[in-house]
Amino acid sequence: MKRITALTWFATVVAIYHLAVLSEAPAFLGYFLPNQMHLAVSVTCALALIFILRRARAKPDSPHDDDIAGGGNRVQWFDWLLIASIVFGNGYVILFFDKIQDYGMYGALDTWGIVVALSIAIPLLEAVRRTTGWALPIIILTFVFGTIFQRFLPGLLYGTGYPLERLLYSSLVGESGIFGLPLNVAANIVIIFLIFGAMMQGAGAGKWFIDVALSLTGWSRGGPAKAAVLSSALFGSISGSPSSNVATTGVFTIPMMIKIGYRPAFAGAVESVASTGGQILPPVMGAIAFVMAEWIEVPYSEVAIAALVPALVALDLGTVGRTITVVLGVVVAATTAIEHFLASGQLVSACDCAIPYGYGCYFVCPPGYLSIPKVQCIREWLLAEAAAAPQPAKVVGLSAYR
Repeated sequence: MKRITALTWFATVVAIYHLAVLSEAPAFLGYFLPNQMHLAVSVTCALALIFILRRARAKPDSPHDDDIAGGGNRVQWFDWLLIASIVFGNGYVILFFDKIQDYGMYGALDTWGIVVALSIAIPLLEAVRRTTGWALPIIILTFVFGTIFQRFLPGLLYGTGYPLERLLYSSLVGESGIFGLPLNVAANIVIIFLIFGAMMQGAGAGKWFIDVALSLTGWSRGGPAKAAVLSSALFGSISGSPSSNVATTGVFTIPMMIKIGYRPAFAGAVESVASTGGQILPPVMGAIAFVMAEWIEVPYSEVAIAALVPALVALDLGTVGRTITVVLGVVVAATTAIEHFLASGQLVSACDCAIPYGYGCYFVCPPGYLSIPKVQCIREWLLAEAAAAPQPAKVVGLSAYR
């Protein structure tokens, strides 16, 4: 409990620091804080929290695979070593910022510069592994070693390459390395929206969104699935994070869908997909939206407006609720009704909707399109599922879930 309290206070101090810096409080007090120094403080705090809260290797039999604070496990010695490394590296950037600027003028690193760059890069790579898995670190290391040993590669991959010192210089100095545009967007823009979302969630906005979704859709056919989509969309509009969206709304919507008759695996799939779609719903979108606004040099508001229609299409309640309800037989329509529904050409082809959804539109099958073999397969599968389904389940109203 003391550890959780200490981490809460530390995270609160970090949030207050970012709010103060981004509101230009240091300039108001007569102190100029270079942006790279601010980024160094930000990434140091973030990596410290990651190494404290994330295990180096998750245990499958533990209920808290990644949460050290929740699992009650001590921080390992190598975690403290990684924290010390990142504090040393970014502390050097903060305390000797003039030296970092000199590296940019000279175009090379000395011995101290190489040590500082390594002390930042190694913990950062480990933090990426702990938060995203092995895929991204392997890709990064593949390109790094491919560049270093490029002169030994065959054919079109052959080249002069660059030594490790040059790569470390690029990672430490300039806008293409660690202190580049993605970190700048995260520490100066995304963090404010995350703080806003956390405050909204702490104030009970998550539960309110679920209640609103249930009140609007809980009475209809496929209501729990529609409620999961709508609540995930609403919560995603303030969090921008699929994982936190699932953890918040899925606790209520997944058991609710299972209770009314949906298969557990499909209930979890509906919630996870809906939460993923919720991150593109304005105003608070995923981090890539902020990076996109910086890269194409347009206001974030334009990106949010452009994403509004695709988000609403991807979270189309009518398509989701009606299609999966008929498929799973939770509230089963008669076979003749399904035949009429298929013949009317209003079914979104499961084979064709994934990519168009990603671009913010979907294609409705015209009547003649049902003759294509893959759509015929979907049609036969829908009819088989409906025929094998149990008797229609009773539609449970909103009061049953309170």
